[in-house]
Amino acid sequence: MKTLLEWPNFTARFSAVRILIRVPKDIFDVLAQSENRVLTMDNFASSSPLVREKAVTLAAQNLNSLDLSHAFLLLHELNDDNQNLPLFRDELRNNVELLTLAGIALPVLLSQTKRLD
Repeated sequence: MKTLLEWPNFTARFSAVRILIRVPKDIFDVLAQSENRVLTMDNFASSSPLVREKAVTLAAQNLNSLDLSHAFLLLHELNDDNQNLPLFRDELRNNVELLTLAGIALPVLLSQTKRLD
C-alpha cells in the first residue's frame, strides 16, 4: 500500500488515495495493510460507553490508517491547481476526527519551519 501512496505524480497519488479511502474491506483491507493506526481502542479503554461507541466507528474506517491519512493530508503539496479543492474539503468534513488526529501526528520537518530569532 505504501508504494501507491508515494507515487510522485499527483494524479496517480490522488486517485490511489481516493480509492483506498472508499474501498470496501472485502475487496481490499486497508487497515490490515497498515502498520500504524490513527487511533486504537486501547486509547478509549477508560472512556464512557458513548465515546467508545464513536471510537469503534472511527477505528473501522480506512482513514484510521495513519499512512493513508498522512498521504491524504500531504496531497496539497503536489497539487499545482485548486481543481481538487472541493474533494479535499468534502473528505475533511466527512472525516474531521481522524484527519485532525492524523494531522497532529504529522512530523514537522525543520526545513519547512522558519526560525523565529
